[in-house]
Amino acid sequence: MSTPARETRIQLCGRLKADVEGRHATPALRGRQGRVLLAYLVMNRGRPVSRDELISALWPQRPPADPSAALRTQLSRLRSALGSAAVAGRDTVELQLPESTWVDIE
Repeated sequence: MSTPARETRIQLCGRLKADVEGRHATPALRGRQGRVLLAYLVMNRGRPVSRDELISALWPQRPPADPSAALRTQLSRLRSALGSAAVAGRDTVELQLPESTWVDIE
């Protein structure tokens, strides 16, 4: 089934897939952390998430040497993949998707 133009759909179950406004955005996430970041923000959309919480979610066992810089990189990639308006905030981050967004677990 193809995604109608301009529709936003997020599939969390199975292989993660994100179609944002009809454009397949998943490849731009580039790696495990990008996919985990998107999934975490989708699951927590509607509320601001602190950077410390995101760092803990992305690297629960061993954070990188500079977790703040690593998170900035992941957020930048996520903004590139989804569009800058979809990822809002600086001290806290909030995913802002269209109200009509379809998420498979909902």
